[in-house]
Amino acid sequence: TSRLLKSRIKQIFVTTQIIVSMNTVYDYENYFPHGFVNFLDIFSYIVLEFSVAVGTECYIRNLSPFYVELLMSTAVPLVVIVILLLLPKLKFSLRKGAVSRANTAAAASATTAAAQRLYDNCFSAVVLIVYCLLPTSSKVIFDTFDCTSFSEGGLNPDDKQLRRLRSDLGVDCDKRSHQMWEIYAGVMILCWPVGMQLSLFLVLYRYRRELQGKVPVHESDDSERDSHQSIDAGNSHDE
Repeated sequence: TSRLLKSRIKQIFVTTQIIVSMNTVYDYENYFPHGFVNFLDIFSYIVLEFSVAVGTECYIRNLSPFYVELLMSTAVPLVVIVILLLLPKLKFSLRKGAVSRANTAAAASATTAAAQRLYDNCFSAVVLIVYCLLPTSSKVIFDTFDCTSFSEGGLNPDDKQLRRLRSDLGVDCDKRSHQMWEIYAGVMILCWPVGMQLSLFLVLYRYRRELQGKVPVHESDDSERDSHQSIDAGNSHDE
């Protein structure tokens, strides 16, 4: 029951973030009643939009605050996710060496169980990070391509047109540096809006039988744990 409640809370939280964030793309005030807009304003405080780039122009002069926010919203979470996914494998490898020296079945079983618990905790943290940051990270990524045009001289349409980034008017969209950041944002589209959702789908597909109730979760965990133990036993026997 508690696990189901947590899943429902995460779903409501992410859906609320998406609906509130879309107000910057589609002006809700022109399409929806004021009551609905005022209702969304109540939930605007829970949207995870961290202004981590505020003030960075004081000590990072050659990099726009928008680019700093783009890096902090995409690259930094990816590094954290990779560390969380590799941490159980690293710890299991270190403990495996100690178990091989001890050469006891009880030690091998305890090590495998501890590694499984650590993996479950790290994977839950990864899912939580993806759930919380996917809407805002995706928004910042797509903001990289959102440019608007201005007339250099004023109202005369024959004047030279300037293309500026809507999120940071100090960024010239025609410069080669911004075009390189657009390439980076294109790669991040494959990692975040596409890659993260595809990864979650593959995880759900892998455990589809457990989710449907055809196979109890603890039996699946026991079978994986037994396979790990058999592999460890085979390795110790070969040594």
